[in-house]
Amino acid sequence: MTFPTPYTIGWHQYSAGAVTGRNIAAAVYTPDLDDPGTDLDVISIGTDTRSTEPDETRVVTQKYVCAPAPCQVKARDVLDLSDGQYEVDGEIDDQTTGFHGWNPGVVIWLK
Repeated sequence: MTFPTPYTIGWHQYSAGAVTGRNIAAAVYTPDLDDPGTDLDVISIGTDTRSTEPDETRVVTQKYVCAPAPCQVKARDVLDLSDGQYEVDGEIDDQTTGFHGWNPGVVIWLK
């Protein structure tokens, strides 16, 4: 069983460019961030709101995208959503390695 992929978003792949005077590699995106991204079919797009403090005074809202496996998206890539561009926050959350043998897909956290 696989989930349908009713949404298509843009995907910009990150690579390290030339090193600047401060010894930091410039970010290079393919396609360029000003251009539409490569089509990426996804299962869902959502937000996760949770408290990060014991007294619940600080609340963090983070966006995520669920995509079918295998997925080539990596940390620092940029995804185009309807409300703007978001950078991939760390490695994708692989949900395909359970004991059951079912491959529902991956979760891509964004910032």
